[in-house]
Amino acid sequence: PVEQPPPGRALPNIINVMAPAAVVPFASARFLSRRSTVPDTAERALTVPELEEVVAEIDDQCRAAGWKGDRLDATTNTWSTVDLTPEDVNLHDLNKLLIKPKTEAFKCSFVELVADGARTPDWFVSHSWSGPVKAFVRCLRQLITDRGLPESTTFWVCAYSNNQHDLGKDVGTRPKETSFFRALTSAKGTVAIIDEGGDLLTRVWCVYEAYLALTQTESLYDTYSPVGQDGKGGPVGITTGSVAADEWRGGGGGGGGGR
Repeated sequence: PVEQPPPGRALPNIINVMAPAAVVPFASARFLSRRSTVPDTAERALTVPELEEVVAEIDDQCRAAGWKGDRLDATTNTWSTVDLTPEDVNLHDLNKLLIKPKTEAFKCSFVELVADGARTPDWFVSHSWSGPVKAFVRCLRQLITDRGLPESTTFWVCAYSNNQHDLGKDVGTRPKETSFFRALTSAKGTVAIIDEGGDLLTRVWCVYEAYLALTQTESLYDTYSPVGQDGKGGPVGITTGSVAADEWRGGGGGGGGGR
């Protein structure tokens, strides 16, 4: 069943996007209803096709709605608000401009807007929110292509799986009691998405996730980057053992590599 907005609370299909001098509204037909209620955050996983619907929303709305985001100038160490292109949108932007507005009426996670019910994740995704969303999704698309996985393969991604309106239930002071720990230890594999700036490698949580995956589980551990060698090509990955892509390319390269 598809849940409608609670009485007295209008569904936010018109989102006001911050602009310097005026508010720019836009209407969207995607993600308007809640499809499920999943009490266990660790069972809120989504597929690459569902993430590609998010990318389609970014492509449709970013310029049309005049999306803006905050960026740090590394030279002056000052923040400024800039016009975003679809390729620029990161998870900080998406949380503010799409995830929270779309889930406001239901106070739920984004996954509960797209999934029919609980899903144990096949893969846990370790990543930084500063990397562009479109590049992130391309990496996951490359992973399922390299491994020959079905479109139904599920991924646990914190921004979409946690309830952004009530993070206290999912992020506490004891790591083993968090949704991150439960999702990672129940998944068949972990994939680390190393953003172009390498921000993932500076995040304590991401280092902890690598530690868990490599020492506390028997699951797979792959790493992917949206850019190839010398900043060209991509996405590219290093996988646990050989994968389907190695056979397609003559057994010598592509995404696969020993652990």
